[in-house]
Amino acid sequence: MIALSKMRPSVFTILFRSVFKTPQQKFNMDVSDVAHFSTMKRMQLKSNPILYYDEISPPVRFVLMTIHVLDLKIDFKKIHLFQNQQISNDYIKINPLHTVPTLVDGELNITDSHAICTYLANAYASDSTLYPQNPKDRAKVDMLLYFNSSIFFPRESAIFQSPFHKNKPTYSSMLEKFMESLKFLDVFCGESKWLAGDQVTLADLCCIATYSTSELLVINQKGMFPNVENWAARCKALPTYQAANVPGLQKLKEVILTHGNLDHIDINRDIIIDSLKK
Repeated sequence: MIALSKMRPSVFTILFRSVFKTPQQKFNMDVSDVAHFSTMKRMQLKSNPILYYDEISPPVRFVLMTIHVLDLKIDFKKIHLFQNQQISNDYIKINPLHTVPTLVDGELNITDSHAICTYLANAYASDSTLYPQNPKDRAKVDMLLYFNSSIFFPRESAIFQSPFHKNKPTYSSMLEKFMESLKFLDVFCGESKWLAGDQVTLADLCCIATYSTSELLVINQKGMFPNVENWAARCKALPTYQAANVPGLQKLKEVILTHGNLDHIDINRDIIIDSLKK
């Protein structure tokens, strides 16, 4: 049991003392009480980070899976991409790139999913194996995050321009470049059980968000990249994949069928449409 003399005073006790003490007593108020009161007030004022999101976005789903694994307390604000809320004046003040996701933590705004997830791991779960502390292990995770950021996701994203933008490069021309990125991924997947070693890391969550999205429009690839297929199957068995990635994938499928013009897809159109309707 804690001795009463050693117990820290509550906020109410501190305020009570300040009201009923003499002026001199108020002036001499215990400095430790003041410090304790200030700390408690800061804790009360500290708010959860805010994530601006639309789950149809693969980078958003990467962040959602990270939040799920780390079990973080985050406040969510939906930005409906197909209602153009990302180009509203209020949102552009937060993120001038008018993209999602955006994380706001106090005065800090982060507008890239890879930076968001590494920040969350560092700031709120520094002991998590999701973003390892060992410099060599972390370097491999970083390398794969950069691979997704610079090659894998941009090429996947280019494929999805076809149903929504008539004057963009053709689906078939973008598909060729994306298939090359799958060859790279197949090499990475063949080196260990998970992309960066024997444990799930941010690299896996990042790349499975991109890969699973590509499966909506990239078909007839079974057997071409066996290492990717095996790795993807393991990822899809993770609880976080089902909880934080699948719902957004389903919504994206609906968006493609509702808002997309699949006539712009110049090869495998009928097969892709049939797959989307399943």
